[in-house]
Amino acid sequence: MEQRLADFLAAIETTGNMTKAAQSLFITQPYISQTISRAEHDLQVALLNRQHQPLTLTYAGKRVLTYLQAEHQLQRSLKQELHQLTNHAYGSLSLAINQPLAATWLPAILPTLYTKFPQLHTSLMEMTTSDAEQLLPAGKIDAFIGKAIHDDRLSFHTIGRVTLALVVPSSYSIHVDPANPLAVLTNQNFIRLSDPSRFQEMVDHFFQDNGITVINRIEAPDSRVALQLSLAQLGCTITGLIDARQLQRQQPQRLQVFPIPIEQLSLDMGISYPRQNRSEVMTTLVNTVTTVLPALI
Repeated sequence: MEQRLADFLAAIETTGNMTKAAQSLFITQPYISQTISRAEHDLQVALLNRQHQPLTLTYAGKRVLTYLQAEHQLQRSLKQELHQLTNHAYGSLSLAINQPLAATWLPAILPTLYTKFPQLHTSLMEMTTSDAEQLLPAGKIDAFIGKAIHDDRLSFHTIGRVTLALVVPSSYSIHVDPANPLAVLTNQNFIRLSDPSRFQEMVDHFFQDNGITVINRIEAPDSRVALQLSLAQLGCTITGLIDARQLQRQQPQRLQVFPIPIEQLSLDMGISYPRQNRSEVMTTLVNTVTTVLPALI
């Protein structure tokens, strides 16, 4: 009925005449009149300026037509998307990954997945480990690539350990011991990640266990921002060695980068997913991740 009403109002707006509108739609004029009158009764508002010739829509009539057309377009878009999803023989995959790994890691693994499943629909998102710990067991995402999650409801396959680095602005005159680089951070300005962050929790625990007291100068939303703030000479930070080295190569006069020994502090990385998910897509994804990504760490 709503689509019919939209068609009738649009035809009247175009022709300015109910009879011509009926002719253009190949229906009878009384049917249009009854449909519009019934809608006016239900909505308690006039949709047509009947005293005017040519016939016009009232402001309310124009608004009703606009909303009905928008609703129709939304329904069409929904049907098209559902039709596309129906054609995806292997369904859809929602894949989350720790930032800032997405830009480097996803292009390395997705081509293999799409070679085998060309019609797969994939939703990609960057996510903290703490968020993934909540969403993954609840089934709101299918898989997570990042820091290890310890949950009996999940399967975890390791990729390897990511080497971390202490990043120090070049303007900071401090001597760093390569064998124990983090000891120098006591009483130094530090850029930490905002809570909740499993990575920052790990760093904080290391500081506590080793008696390191930093000056938490800035809380950054993610490691990319923290790294840029360190580049701006605002404080030291800890991030992945690869990202730190890359930025240092671009601006070598502004950053000092010191690798942290793996036995002191590192990230155990891998792919986590619900144990019950043993689909062919997930099996292929896990095999690809554990085969391809270790070389990028």
